[in-house]
Amino acid sequence: MTPPLFPDFNLYSMPLIILVGQGYLFALILLYRFYRARKTSDLLLAVFLIITGLRCTAYMIGFMSWYDTFPNTKINYFLPDFSLILGPLMFFYVKSLTVQTFAFKKRDIWHAIPWLLYVALQAIIYIYDAQQPNFDEVQNGVLYSAINFRIGPYMLVLGIISRGIYFFYAARIFIEFRTKILEFFSNTYKVELNWLRNFLIGYLTLFILRITFVTLNYLIDISWTQNWWWYLIASMLLVYLGLMGLFADLGKLSELKFIEKTDSEEAGKSEIDQNELARLKTLMAEEKLYLQPDLTLAELAKNLSIPVNHLSKLINQGMGKNFNDFVNEFRIEEVKRAFNDPSNAQYSILGIAFNCGFNSKATFNRVFKKLTGASPSEYKTQSQH
Repeated sequence: MTPPLFPDFNLYSMPLIILVGQGYLFALILLYRFYRARKTSDLLLAVFLIITGLRCTAYMIGFMSWYDTFPNTKINYFLPDFSLILGPLMFFYVKSLTVQTFAFKKRDIWHAIPWLLYVALQAIIYIYDAQQPNFDEVQNGVLYSAINFRIGPYMLVLGIISRGIYFFYAARIFIEFRTKILEFFSNTYKVELNWLRNFLIGYLTLFILRITFVTLNYLIDISWTQNWWWYLIASMLLVYLGLMGLFADLGKLSELKFIEKTDSEEAGKSEIDQNELARLKTLMAEEKLYLQPDLTLAELAKNLSIPVNHLSKLINQGMGKNFNDFVNEFRIEEVKRAFNDPSNAQYSILGIAFNCGFNSKATFNRVFKKLTGASPSEYKTQSQH
């Protein structure tokens, strides 16, 4: 039976064509935005999307009958293994969004050295093979077959180790950043942080699935059509990452300003001035500063006429909580009072929450349940009986 000619649009190739094509489109838009705004995060995400797209493209054109139609194609030479560079790209993307003063330094090139050495080896292999007799008649030349087939398993293991290490450090940066936000801001920047969290989850999901499929292939030698599922999931994630990277409002993250603690404050606990603590509680209760959705530790310190770090210690050590929890407790008490105020009957529960300083439904529901043990609707019903 004569194999179909390229391009063959079928149930396997079409989903990949559509998804990968969209991923490339998002990458191009991000590159254009980088050209206009010079945001490093856009460049890093665009490169990440392009590399992920290339990995899927090599498989996609196979289902389009490229390899059947052009059996001596040299495309293998131009689609090297990207495992050693994906980890650094992901790590620096997270860092570019969470470190306000982020800028590439000369020493950062060391993160790319392992992959660049591998690419240099591939270039040498191609140059050598291209000069050999009958190179046009084979898919893989002499040196490609002799070297790449042997180092392939080692590259796979090194790629897994590299991506695992970089994910660990990227996740740690994200966790530290989220902790800082809770210490300095009453607004947790839900959308932006959720995007970063989902980016890391998506990366980890692909990483785990990749290991799973490689292991299955080693144990039972799974078919091309079974492997197709990994590339389909990767292509779907490619579109999601591109879409969210374009439209997630990440501007506020770069505007956040954290106050570094001094050595004396890091040294240990000290006595808390109870008069200052009382003045803080009185100010919050009387001035109702917690009604400001974007109230920050710096703004509250300014109202108290005390240093920011001193206020941070006052809340952390004097009350045993971070700034975010401290402010949200006042907001929840205000919500509870509003539930029992007949003049608020025209407002929905969410409307009352927003009037009391919350700016996220999910955050409000989570905090309310944490502090009262009941959902807002359950508490409102019980309090009115």
